[in-house]
Amino acid sequence: MENFNPSHSEENISSDVNSMSSLLKKGFSLILVLIAILASINIYQLQKSKQQLNELVSINIQKMAQGSIMRDSIRQRTISIYKMFQMEDYFDRDDELIRFYKYAQRYVAAREIKDSLGISDIEKELNSKISDQIKIAQPITRDVAESMLSNISREVLKTKVSFAITSQEKLYSLLDELNSLQENQSEKALQDINKNFTYIMILTFIVTIIVIFLCLQIAIKLYSHVINTSNILSNKNIDLKQAYIKAEESTKTKSEFLAKMSHEIRTPMNGVMGMLQLLLTEDLNDVQKDYAQTALNSSKSLLTIINDILDFSKMEAGKLDINNMQFSLSSTINDVVATVENSAQVKNIKLSYFIKSDVEEYYVGDSNRISQILINLIGNAIKFTEQGGVDVIISLNESDDEFSLLKIEVSDSGIGISDEAKSSLFTSFTQVDNTISRIYGGTGLGLSICKQLCNLMGGDIGVYNGENGGSVFWFTLKLARVEDQENSWDALNTLKDEKILKPQPAVDQEPLDKKKILIVEDKEVNQVVTQKMLEKLNYVSDLAENGKIAIEKIKSQSYDLILMDCHMPYMDGFEATQIIREIEKEKNISHYPIIALTGNAMKGDREKCLDSGMDDFLAKPFKMSDLSKIIEKWINKEAH
Repeated sequence: MENFNPSHSEENISSDVNSMSSLLKKGFSLILVLIAILASINIYQLQKSKQQLNELVSINIQKMAQGSIMRDSIRQRTISIYKMFQMEDYFDRDDELIRFYKYAQRYVAAREIKDSLGISDIEKELNSKISDQIKIAQPITRDVAESMLSNISREVLKTKVSFAITSQEKLYSLLDELNSLQENQSEKALQDINKNFTYIMILTFIVTIIVIFLCLQIAIKLYSHVINTSNILSNKNIDLKQAYIKAEESTKTKSEFLAKMSHEIRTPMNGVMGMLQLLLTEDLNDVQKDYAQTALNSSKSLLTIINDILDFSKMEAGKLDINNMQFSLSSTINDVVATVENSAQVKNIKLSYFIKSDVEEYYVGDSNRISQILINLIGNAIKFTEQGGVDVIISLNESDDEFSLLKIEVSDSGIGISDEAKSSLFTSFTQVDNTISRIYGGTGLGLSICKQLCNLMGGDIGVYNGENGGSVFWFTLKLARVEDQENSWDALNTLKDEKILKPQPAVDQEPLDKKKILIVEDKEVNQVVTQKMLEKLNYVSDLAENGKIAIEKIKSQSYDLILMDCHMPYMDGFEATQIIREIEKEKNISHYPIIALTGNAMKGDREKCLDSGMDDFLAKPFKMSDLSKIIEKWINKEAH
């Protein structure tokens, strides 16, 4: 972009345009003068001929119009005869007979007007034939029409109708001949006039040659201007293309950097959070548990910030995606509340939700993104509330056969938000004020990401002050409806006025069969974390430091499930998975469930894992409960 000067290019183009505009004005002015001279001569000559033609053409037009009316009247009478013949009801025939006589009146009126305009010698002979045919045809036609109202046999009536139609067709033919005669007379008069235009055409030809010459001169100038402008634009396009390529390269570099950073940060985070989760399962005293829980909560906060930054980067690049699929709304709400309930219990805050009765159980949408919005809003509400409670209300705004617009409100009894702060609340990196940032922390990205997600799901987001203090954040979602609701709200026992969430006692892990799981992981800390978690979950584990070693182990041993890292030395998880699938086909052995455990959480990472042959995906850092669920899912699936 260094050699491109927009202002210089615009000045040159503007100067060229002004010059070309001046040339075009002069050239077209001269052409207009020549056209005016030619038009004046033509008008003078046409004026002389106009007087001669006016009367003849006017009279012939009127005659032809009346002749057409006469012809159409005869045609309509013929059609009336046919209609009456087809009608079964005598009343209908009676109505049609009335119209039959009206057509005769139209014919007589048109003939009188036509005769009043004068009859030429050529027309007299043809008019005489028409009159003779009328004397023959009309009595026959009238007799047939009136016979329609009598009780004569249909065969006799059919014969009469055929005879009447034939006589009408002869009359119709004579009237056509009369119209053609009048057209020929008009055409002859026009041919005479054309002779007067011969010299006008010669003059027009001369002027046309002059006009063409001038137009060629203008075209040459215009072509030259287009070439010059094209060269300027071509150079400008080259500069823009180079800038576009640089921007694409910059975007690609940024995406690669974010993907790398995501992986590099998530991998050690998995070790930190995994070890803390394992530590909390040990027999610790209260102080030790407090220390470990605080460290784990801090790790989760750091992970939230990392996820927000990644989502913000996707949002800037327009790559924040929505993956729609059928989901259970009640299960999604329950999972969200279970995620944040511990924070509410620590602060002794009542957390409740209410689902209105007209809200259905199943919809099609992105349940993960909906959970992300809810966790953010409910988490904020808990964070800014010191006493009282947080309420979540899910209601139906509107619905049709295809879509429902849900409204979800999260209200708290916290510090509230001033009217001045509301206008910028959903802007990136914005918080109500610096004091709140210092007290409560946060990046100021969460609400801007929530707004973008709501917009992508056909909804909106906003906030207003609660009646008794605090704030009420609301958002809407446009979700596709599911025709067959598998379970009713009554069956799920969720139609209660209010569900108060209370701390639940820990449930000991049920002993499972000693299933053997292969861990394919190169990082030592992740090896230890995963092995210890599997041990807590009553699984037997084996270890492979890379994909190459994993394949050798699979050839000699049998496993119930494989946990596969993606990026490893010597052979990565993608290549290893493809080779394992080929081995299954060659040796006709049972399918190994392969779960990707990876620090990659950018767009397309999950799809890349599944496309390589893996069965599922779990991003690092992960919870032991999430690991347990995904293992149970695939081991139970294979068992069935």
